[in-house]
Amino acid sequence: MRRYAHALRFLGLLGAIGLACWLAAGPGGAAPAQAQAGTPVKLEIVAIDTARFPETVVTVRAVDATGRPVRGLTDFQLLENGQPVAALDVAEIETTPPVSVLVLVDQGYLSVVRYRRWYDDPPTLKGVLQAVGDGTLSETDTVCLAVGRADSGTNRRQQTQFPLECDPYSPIDYEQRVAELDIDLALQFPSGDPQADVSGVRTEPLFEDALAALTGQPNPVIVFLAAYITASPGTQGPNPSQTTADLLAQAAVAAGVRVFVLQAAGNTLSTNPAELQEPMISLAGQTGGEYVELDNSRDYVNDARAAFAAIRQPDFAYTLTYRSADGTPGERRLSVAPAGQPDLAVEQAVSLLVAPPTADETALAIGPVLDGQRQIRVPIAWRDDFPPRAIRAVMINGAPVKTFDFADGVLSFTIDEAISGDLRLVIEDELGQTAQIAGQIATPPPPTPTPVPPVTPTPVVVVEPVESSNSPWPWLALALLGIAVVAAAAYLGTRRGTLTRVKQGIGEGARRIATIGTAREEKQALAYLLVLAGRENLIGQNVPLYNEITTIGRDPQLTDIQLYDVSEISSISGQHCTIQVDHGLFLLIDNNSSNGTYVNGEALTPDLPHQLQNGDEIVLGDKARHGAQLRFEISRRALNRFAHTVTDGEWQGGERSGTATTPGPTRDLDRLDDHWSDGEDLVEPPVSDGQAE
Repeated sequence: MRRYAHALRFLGLLGAIGLACWLAAGPGGAAPAQAQAGTPVKLEIVAIDTARFPETVVTVRAVDATGRPVRGLTDFQLLENGQPVAALDVAEIETTPPVSVLVLVDQGYLSVVRYRRWYDDPPTLKGVLQAVGDGTLSETDTVCLAVGRADSGTNRRQQTQFPLECDPYSPIDYEQRVAELDIDLALQFPSGDPQADVSGVRTEPLFEDALAALTGQPNPVIVFLAAYITASPGTQGPNPSQTTADLLAQAAVAAGVRVFVLQAAGNTLSTNPAELQEPMISLAGQTGGEYVELDNSRDYVNDARAAFAAIRQPDFAYTLTYRSADGTPGERRLSVAPAGQPDLAVEQAVSLLVAPPTADETALAIGPVLDGQRQIRVPIAWRDDFPPRAIRAVMINGAPVKTFDFADGVLSFTIDEAISGDLRLVIEDELGQTAQIAGQIATPPPPTPTPVPPVTPTPVVVVEPVESSNSPWPWLALALLGIAVVAAAAYLGTRRGTLTRVKQGIGEGARRIATIGTAREEKQALAYLLVLAGRENLIGQNVPLYNEITTIGRDPQLTDIQLYDVSEISSISGQHCTIQVDHGLFLLIDNNSSNGTYVNGEALTPDLPHQLQNGDEIVLGDKARHGAQLRFEISRRALNRFAHTVTDGEWQGGERSGTATTPGPTRDLDRLDDHWSDGEDLVEPPVSDGQAE
């Protein structure tokens, strides 16, 4: 008989091993599946996060046919209201979902007789229950402890003690509950027959109470401590306990509950231990749980703790992040499918209250004119629960604003000082929703006209008649005077014609493209500025420089060369820079312009002179924002006739040292006419084959 019992136990052990191997491939203890190309998966939308809308994060879980999480997916298709979203960012994350644990103690045959006989240390048994929480549960989980006892008042029908409402896990509270649990029932048996009383506790009603308590809880788990499964009344078959176990497993699977079984059977409960163990093993296996035999010959507390590690199963999900372009308020439907498998799509709706932007008209700030520009500042907000959105476009009186800044809820940009009167501002956010605001810019008074100096009348010389004389000298003087007048008239006519040709050669550009100066008609050009980039109708034209000081910019009242009209948008300041001739040196000075002056790519320090060399390229402002690019070229005559050595004593620019050969006169430029021939042409092509030095 003993051999037969041992054989049955061995066969039961083999069955347990085989079942454990089967479970390792099932949902209870299986490793996540690796995605294979074309492998069908089941998707579930876990969450939709719109807290930072229009940024939207959709969390999706993917499982295979056995329920295992699928890893390695990289490509999804996401539709928002039927339209594919752009720039979808996919990331795989590991999740630790909370669990809901109900510890169920079945005191059927967990009697003082059995425990005293086969478990010498009952507190160790409580250590098994304590191990449920040790290192397994966290404060995000819930747990409760229920005990099944017999009730003689109800004909020994099932009575469940301890509340079945699961509370958030607290290590201190749970430890206290386990400590108060009275496993030793010697003084509490109603009939005085412990074995008879505990046998009235049936397994099936206990499970019904436990499953009902876990309804609606996330990731429900039952930890079942019992000697064996009590067969339901009227159950037939070779092993009624197995039949009952199958029914319990079906109910648990339908409710999504995993069952971890702790069997305190000992080795004397039956001559056929396998008959008691197989239903318990089957219950755990069918539901995806773990089975632990509390064998006195082993450290069964650690065995249980190792099994409880599987209560919290690591899970994997995918976050699909995108930035919505749909500003429509109300319900929007999100559909997710693996790329190329639209038939596997899942869909979920989310409702959003999206508001358009608003501009605070009362806080509209219009700054003063600075370097030909006004700064506009206006607060922008959205009356919804989402963060500020990006600004896509700004329109001022129907014209787009190319450069603007939006930070800390304030929109700022600059407009040309020529804009005045009614101001109509339209702001468009990244969702295409707009806000409008109106303002007023006072029209500047017309400039005071420069008074015309009074014309001094030419005195009339009255020539008194003289008495006739025989001397020829008066007639000779009159003849010489007439010849001089005719010669002067011819000379001035020639110079006027030449200056007219200079103006015609410049062409129609800005209002003041030619240098203005009283001495212009007395001197030839000292240098030229070739327009390489800038106002379209000025590109390719040579602008002559006549004077010692030439100012360049946009303000006709402050400049000699006006490259843009004051009403045009340009990054060139009103008085941008100055070219000055000093002791034969050509000096370029940035007049503290708003957008800078550059020579051969190097930015000039404001108010610090920079010596120009023949062929230098000058950039005023930002070429991309209506600036200008010029090439400086010295006149050939200035190059040939006025080159000399400048010493330290002669240089007044502030940074030059040593000596260098530079073009330019050593004397007052107003006297240059003395060294140039009267008959030479005033207009000449710029030098292109030489340098100043």
